[in-house]
Amino acid sequence: MTVQSEIEAVFADCLRAWNGRDFAGVTTLFTEPGVHVLPTDVSCPPDHGALAGLFAKVPTDLDADEFDRTEIGTHTASQCNDIIALVDPKDVVRHRKDGRIMERIDAAYVCIKDKDRSKQRAAIGCWPDWRN
Repeated sequence: MTVQSEIEAVFADCLRAWNGRDFAGVTTLFTEPGVHVLPTDVSCPPDHGALAGLFAKVPTDLDADEFDRTEIGTHTASQCNDIIALVDPKDVVRHRKDGRIMERIDAAYVCIKDKDRSKQRAAIGCWPDWRN
């Protein structure tokens, strides 16, 4: 399996879990420890239990905004060495239940080979158009 195909599998699983509100499933796609960085919060949960605690707050906020689903246009994975890849998703859009766009978000990810599978080590929320 190539790095790109491993990353595609991780992101497909993550998106499926996120949209299904299976935040325990999202949590398992992170290594321990993992880093979750948003513009307003930097969290370095030491284990999956702590990360699950962070994600437990997410459904309330999403439901308040009438969230339906997130879609990712494309993403590329650049292998840095034998175990690390940088991932750059593009065209990440959150939709409301009525189909309107809720927000466009941007992020960068560091994935690392963890035993038999690549997992997310760091998820970093970015400004829209940060690449420019």
